[in-house]
Amino acid sequence: TGKRHNFKENLLVDFGINQTLNRGEVEQYGGVKFQNLLSGFLSVHKEFKKTKISASVRQQLHNYKMLIPAPSIGVSANLNKSFILRFNTGFSYRIPTFNDLYWTPGGDVNLQNESAFKNELGVDYSKNGLHFSTTFFHNDVQNLIVWLPSTGGFWQAQNLRGARVVGSEIRFNYKTKLTQSIDFKTGAFLSLTKSTYSKMEAGNEEIVGNQLIFIPIEMGSAHVSFAYKSFEMTLLSNFTGDRFISTDNNTILESYFISNLVFDYSWKIKKIKGRLGASTNNITNTVYQLFPGRPMPGRGFQINLTINLYEK
Repeated sequence: TGKRHNFKENLLVDFGINQTLNRGEVEQYGGVKFQNLLSGFLSVHKEFKKTKISASVRQQLHNYKMLIPAPSIGVSANLNKSFILRFNTGFSYRIPTFNDLYWTPGGDVNLQNESAFKNELGVDYSKNGLHFSTTFFHNDVQNLIVWLPSTGGFWQAQNLRGARVVGSEIRFNYKTKLTQSIDFKTGAFLSLTKSTYSKMEAGNEEIVGNQLIFIPIEMGSAHVSFAYKSFEMTLLSNFTGDRFISTDNNTILESYFISNLVFDYSWKIKKIKGRLGASTNNITNTVYQLFPGRPMPGRGFQINLTINLYEK
């Protein structure tokens, strides 16, 4: 439950309580297990002439044990009509899920809660159908919950003592009318992220500073779309950089680039409307793997039909 209240002009306050109760029958771990998550939150949003400030705090109880409060604050400032400067900082928690705790095989009932201190600085630019943003971030994570390959041939949930995530993201989107009937949209996303081990148990100190396994440093995507009346054609492309699959960073899965071509047709008959779509996936028939020994599909084709009933 929650409540929103305007105390006065340009001042908005939200507060409320969330309650989640999970129950699972896990014979391998001693029968029925319960997880009780109760949290209260308070957020305040204040707008000034050219600046917006948001502050919040969340207090969680995990199985009736009170966690450290998680505060955060964000500020955005209009530098002019087109530029906005953003800054956010705060703490967060992640509670292990039932899968993390009790999945067979691989769950770990001794997992600790993950916590993080997150910082973000960004700039947005918008003008004449163009939106561009760049963001720099720095996160320190303690007891990071990850699933890693184990010596038994399966994956296992583990806590990493510490990880540091530093990087930047760039996004841009642009839309315009090429003619009175043809709309054009394009956009792209690029991220450079260095995710490294910052703390390790005794005996594993040599991997501190190495990139986390299965997390690429470079990722990107782009799309181009043309729309004419009820028809739309979109080309989507994605790039994933090399990923290390060993903690010593000596073994990698190679980078890959894939593209999909999508066609859509929207229609309406009286009170029924729908969408007919067709796509060619992995146009170049690229051979790639998300995990070692698990090749992904090559070129493929897909057709889908969506029908919605609606009222005027």
